[in-house]
Amino acid sequence: MPRLPQPKSPIRLKPQRQRSPESHFHVPTTIRPCSDPASIARLLPLATEEGLDYLERLITDWTEGVNRFEAAGEVLFLLERDGQTVACGGLLRQREKLGRIRRIYVDPMFRRHGLGRELIAALIDHSRGSFDELVLYTENPNAARLYEQHGFVPEAPASTPDNATHRLTLKPGGP
Repeated sequence: MPRLPQPKSPIRLKPQRQRSPESHFHVPTTIRPCSDPASIARLLPLATEEGLDYLERLITDWTEGVNRFEAAGEVLFLLERDGQTVACGGLLRQREKLGRIRRIYVDPMFRRHGLGRELIAALIDHSRGSFDELVLYTENPNAARLYEQHGFVPEAPASTPDNATHRLTLKPGGP
């Protein structure tokens, strides 16, 4: 029986990162403007369970007419998979040419799948032409890293009148 050639060095395979079952197939994500706060209702108990009250404030403010993301350049986006809202996030006009990213929330079951990245990219893209700068405030280190990957620069909230932890200067045709 002929002898098979032996490799010169052992072949080593890189260990594959374990993925959750739903990541084995790609489910398309739909990003659309929110026209009714009831669309966010599914996320409310999840956020509340995590001790986050800002989605409740978002729904209350919308219902009472305090803020409906209706001013020029403003938007509240929903991310949906299989017709189910899995994330949301908004862009508000803080003042002339300055937008503020607010109320970002991703369902815990869908985190670490790029949805936050999609949402931030959509908000930045939407802001072009309406704002020269974007600001935001976060105390979450994971969220801070995500924003910094999109070009946001950390700053001390006390150092600005905008109470922001991060700022992005928008350039025509780029971040």
